[in-house]
Parts: sequence; C-alpha cells; structure tokens
Amino acid sequence: MEDTEALGTARAHRAQVATALDSALGRLRDGDRRLLEMLSAHDRPDYRGIGSALGRPVGSIGPTRQRALSRLRRDDSLRSLYV
Repeated sequence: MEDTEALGTARAHRAQVATALDSALGRLRDGDRRLLEMLSAHDRPDYRGIGSALGRPVGSIGPTRQRALSRLRRDDSLRSLYV
C-alpha cells in the first residue's frame, strides 16, 4: 500500500513541477525560451545550427543559456517547490 501511495505522491509532484516549469518558461523572453527548447531537444543541433536558427552568434549561445537558466532558478513558481 505504501508503494502505491508513494508512487501517487511522486506523480503528483512531477505534474506540479511540469506545470510550474511550463509557466516559468512562458515568462522567459521568446528567444531565450526557444534557445532552451533547442538545447534540450533529443536531436538538438550543434551551436552553429542553433545560432543559425535563432540568428545569434555562436559565441552568445552559452552566456545566453546561463542567463536564461538563472532566470528560471529565480522564478517564484519553481522556487516555491523547493524551499
């Protein structure tokens, strides 16, 4: 019985995290959100391909990624799940 309850709790938490992440991603700038989506895709292109698709210099992708992830870390909907 405990395993079933734990499984249900884990599923509910994953759903809550997914909803909060979708919401937080929606608050990012469009280009930053698209960059993170491309970087997390299963068949992600290399940085040249990403830069070309987004119209950004290759050298800007890493720093932009870091800033976007930092914004996500500070998003209240995500932070509230882990404090």
